Amino acid sequence: MTLEPTVEQTIVDALVDLLQAIPDIVTATDGRVIPYSDAELPAGTVFTPKSESTAAGAVQMDHDLMANIVLYVADRTAQRTIRSLVAKVYAALATAENNPAGPLGVPQVIRIDDPSKAVKCIQAGDFIGSAQIALTITYRTARWAM
Repeated sequence: MTLEPTVEQTIVDALVDLLQAIPDIVTATDGRVIPYSDAELPAGTVFTPKSESTAAGAVQMDHDLMANIVLYVADRTAQRTIRSLVAKVYAALATAENNPAGPLGVPQVIRIDDPSKAVKCIQAGDFIGSAQIALTITYRTARWAM
């Protein structure tokens, strides 16, 4: 059986590719929940916990895909390392947003928002183990398409 990717999966794949293209990120994955080995770090994982849809006229739907990019670094990594990785992800998103084929290179994507402009870090003292960037990606499909 051949699986046809949905627009949502195409967006997730584009985000994983965006992370993998950042030279300082060793491993980029879609929804990985098992721990990374030290050799795989720094790593980035894309999670999509929620999607909401609204009608956009009679024959189209707008979808708001909540996408979380979680960056993982080695134990006892200094704050400057994670801040640098976060800055590189934002720079890559800024470039991807201006892709002539559509944001992230996906024609159906209307916009990428970072509603809170807040990066959540899991931290112990001066050291950080991970950071999370929360995005909302809006895309449009035909009414019955995914």
